[in-house]
Amino acid sequence: MGDSWDFSGGGSTPAPDALPSRPVGPPAGWLIGAAVSVAVGVVLGLFSGPAPWTCIAGWLIGGFAGVGMLAVFTLVDSRRRADSWYAVRPLAGRLRGMLVLLAIGAVALDAWRFADWWSRR
Repeated sequence: MGDSWDFSGGGSTPAPDALPSRPVGPPAGWLIGAAVSVAVGVVLGLFSGPAPWTCIAGWLIGGFAGVGMLAVFTLVDSRRRADSWYAVRPLAGRLRGMLVLLAIGAVALDAWRFADWWSRR
């Protein structure tokens, strides 16, 4: 019973071997997910047929899903940058910027295709 009432604080700090021992980089999974979403949005915009739902789906997937994943990437990456073990990868930042521009292009393409469909109704 004496062991369960130990208030010495001996276990309050992690052991040195429990600390991270390797660099932490940007969250590549969110970046890959955003790239896939933007690519699907572009493909749906380019190959949308006579049905408007493909343009709407491309707009939602390329815009909201793609930009949402990029926002989560930025948030998680910002938190990881505060870690002393963070390994900077400049390519990730460049890809993020490129994906933002591609997401804007996907949204514009899908919106244009929908407007074209609407004008021909």
